[in-house]
Amino acid sequence: MSVLKKLAGQTAIYGLTGMIGRFLFFLLTPIYTNKEVFSQAQFGQITELYAYMVFVMLILTFSMETSYFRFSTIDGNSRKSVFATAMVTVFTLSCLFLASTWIFTEQIADWTKYQANPEYIKWLGAILAMDAVSAIAMSKLRSQERAGRFAFINLTSVIANIGLILFFLVYCGMNYEHNSNALIQAVYNPEIGIAYVFIANMIASGIKILMLIPEFSFGGFKFNKTVFKQMLPYALPLVIFGFAGSINEVIDRIMLKEIVYDSGIAEGLSHTNALENAQIQNGIYGAVYKVSMIIIIFLQAYRFAAEPFFFNREKDKGSKLMYSRIMTFFVIAVAIMFLIVVLYLHIFKYFIGESYWEGLKIVPILLLANFSLGIYWNLNMWFKLTKKTKFGAYMATIGAIITVAGNYIFIPLYGYEACAWVTFATYLTLTIISYFLGQRHYPIPYNMRKIFLYIGLAVLAYFMSSPFDPNGSITSSMFLYHSALLAIYIAVVIFIERPKNLIPSAEE
Repeated sequence: MSVLKKLAGQTAIYGLTGMIGRFLFFLLTPIYTNKEVFSQAQFGQITELYAYMVFVMLILTFSMETSYFRFSTIDGNSRKSVFATAMVTVFTLSCLFLASTWIFTEQIADWTKYQANPEYIKWLGAILAMDAVSAIAMSKLRSQERAGRFAFINLTSVIANIGLILFFLVYCGMNYEHNSNALIQAVYNPEIGIAYVFIANMIASGIKILMLIPEFSFGGFKFNKTVFKQMLPYALPLVIFGFAGSINEVIDRIMLKEIVYDSGIAEGLSHTNALENAQIQNGIYGAVYKVSMIIIIFLQAYRFAAEPFFFNREKDKGSKLMYSRIMTFFVIAVAIMFLIVVLYLHIFKYFIGESYWEGLKIVPILLLANFSLGIYWNLNMWFKLTKKTKFGAYMATIGAIITVAGNYIFIPLYGYEACAWVTFATYLTLTIISYFLGQRHYPIPYNMRKIFLYIGLAVLAYFMSSPFDPNGSITSSMFLYHSALLAIYIAVVIFIERPKNLIPSAEE
């Protein structure tokens, strides 16, 4: 079996939870965006709060996952000692954070404008603490290439989470008024609203951490100061890199609410009306972003498999050529996903409520932004492999500056549309910077002619497609025409690559 086939196989296994899990959550979108379940403003609250969680999760894990991959493979280091050091670090940070959310609940609620629901802060704190500890245990499974157990645990947690959401929002919510029973009366209160999403998440996180108990190795939890001193200078730039990267990914949800809220107050709206209007904008943007999730789903699965794979194959003969071929394969796969969504957007739009369709015009922009993100992430392996993680921090900081400045300037003018364009501009800029830095410090012979060709053809096919009308439907002639565009693109790829070139042998 070739190394590329092995990577593809592991990506498929990790994707069992990444893709299926994300897809199942994606299928919940029609429920979340159903006006009978949540209003646009309520969905905006969910979007914003989960954006905050991205930042906190990054701090709590402290880049110990990547650090564990790096230092557990270095001669002289014990894998067990490196894992124990990483786990103790994350466990300590998680306990401190959990205590803080309970002690300073009211202050955090005031700062985030959730004074009416301070209990959200406590529940989200518990979710984050458990998920951070679980993440390190799951990284152990990834490092050991135990993809099957990784997939089983993740999938079980996902199914529990989704099952509980369906139980609370669909079974209990739909039967509460006219077909209630003792169980519904005991566990359901319609005033709790979106909090049931957090309650389901908290229970599922608890199930996950219980399943990971055998991986914790409690008897071997000995913090190694020497190992930590090796890991710290490696992890710190990655934390900065990750934090700045998270700004690029999700800060727009937070800024969108705050800027629209402030604009509403300046225009004379009341606090309640200004906040509701801001959350509605967030809700539309969050729902439309869900439609572009197909690329993000693939990126998550690919990343879980690729990061330890690249580290483990670093010393192999011809590894740089292999990285180049993987990049070409990656671009082909994501380009096809891009075309599937944009060419059949009239079908994908039914995954969100009709009241959100006005925002679908930014889906192609978001897809291209996530396309750029995937290429950027692939390119970034150069500074992780060379231990020059400071460059990752530099680039992410540049991206964060572009993101914050761009959203600050353009959100007041264009609302959520500005968020999409700024995201695309940020990732495109970072991709260009990372490529030129990587070629200087860790040159990889990427086939740029093919990469530009495949991306260019995908964009050309999009511009050749029929104009999208959010209130219209796809006709039979439009469906056949768009299918022909997709088929031609795939045929061109096959003709250029040939099967033997697309999946090279181990010797190559």
